[in-house]
Amino acid sequence: MRDLLHRCLLAAVPGLQLNGHPEHRLPNTLHVSFPAVSGRALLGEAADIVAASAGSACHSEHDAVSGVLAAMGADAARAAGAVRLSVGRATTREDVERAAEALACAWQQMHTR
Repeated sequence: MRDLLHRCLLAAVPGLQLNGHPEHRLPNTLHVSFPAVSGRALLGEAADIVAASAGSACHSEHDAVSGVLAAMGADAARAAGAVRLSVGRATTREDVERAAEALACAWQQMHTR
């Protein structure tokens, strides 16, 4: 489901960037950066459909650039657009497609403002 979510977002959001290794990562977690928007604001726009985080679990209420993203060489804009998305055992294909559509629509609305 994680990979399906990634594919759906890649198809709908030009410039979306994967944060982390493309293969060696947790099977249920997708960390991506949406271009030209704040990840926190994006998740706020899609909050009726998507429950996710713009930061690590231990720093989810702060806007500071992630130390991990900084160590990876991510610039401030990439770090600002970062979100962490998780899927679970009960997550269905329809859940993933609905979440991807909500995030893509929120990004498009924010991106064109």
